[in-house]
Parts: sequence; structure tokens; C-alpha cells
Amino acid sequence: MDKNDKYFIAKTYFVVSCSILILICITFTGTHAYYSASTKISSGNPTTTVTTVDLKDFELSGGNQVSSNNMLPGDSVTTNFTLKNLNNFEQKIRLYWSAVTNTFVNQTDLVVSLECDANGTGAKSNVLGSSTKTFPSKANEVLLDKFSMPANTTKNCTLKVTYNNSPSSNQIADQGKSFSGTLSLGAATS
Repeated sequence: MDKNDKYFIAKTYFVVSCSILILICITFTGTHAYYSASTKISSGNPTTTVTTVDLKDFELSGGNQVSSNNMLPGDSVTTNFTLKNLNNFEQKIRLYWSAVTNTFVNQTDLVVSLECDANGTGAKSNVLGSSTKTFPSKANEVLLDKFSMPANTTKNCTLKVTYNNSPSSNQIADQGKSFSGTLSLGAATS
């Protein structure tokens, strides 16, 4: 093997090594960007896994926390909050519960409703559909998924938790009980 052959082989190894190194760097950068934008929160049960993504130019403000102590059957607690999509494009969002405590024995007696209007029209509509939502017993339960927010839209929302009056059941066990929770914002699932 002469000197030119050795030079050619060394040059080939160098080019291949550099190409592999560049490919590794590109892969690492893409993977890092993906995991930086996505945080996975799990409560230990795969069915309650919530993926959140920082939503650019999107706001949840106002009373996104709800709590009560010593409710009587038939009582309700409400809180108002605002969702704002400041982008020039539609976004689908997810509202889920975080920082939840619920000491009620009959947890299905705590029913949640959510009504929102569009751009301050004042006429609110139920955004949960016909399904009945109960107040969660643990964090990371989804309240609303794939909720469409048009471009440059503000929605004023009212969250209401009602302690249903069930005369046919014994509700004495829940006297003195409490609940609290915070609504958090994330990107909707695909």
C-alpha cells in the first residue's frame, strides 16, 4: 500500500467520523427540543397521564382555584376565570386539575359545571357537553380536552362545584369535609 492509499483511507475515516458526529448532534438537538417543550406528569395510573406543553401567548387568569369547607347539601361554590388566545391562529387546549384535595366520602355528590362565553358576549354555554363531571379525588384528572380557542379570542368562564342534595342517601358522613383544586392549562392531546 503506497502513501496515497493510506491518505485516502485516513481521509475517508475522517469524513465518515465527522458525518456520524454531526448526525448525533442533530439527533440530540431535536430530542432535547422535544423534551424541553413537553413535560409528562403521571399519577401512577396510565389512564390519568397528562402531557402539558407551554402554550405561547395563551393565558389562564383569574380564579382558577376553587375550594370549600363545611358545605351543606344543595350548596354551590363558583369561581370566574378568563382564557385568552393571543395568537393569530386557533389553539386547542386542555384544562386539568392540579393540587387537588377532596375529603368527601360520597365524592360523586360533588358535581362540576363549566360555562364559557366568547369575547365578552355575556351569553355563556356549557362547554362540558352532556356528561356529568364529578370533582376529582386526585390531581391530573382532565376536566376539558380539545377545547377550541379561535385566534385572538377571550373566553370568560364560570366554574361551579355543587354539593348535590340527595335526600334518599345519608349525607351526614360528609359534614365538615372539604375540597380544593386548581385548574391548570396544557395543550390538547392529539
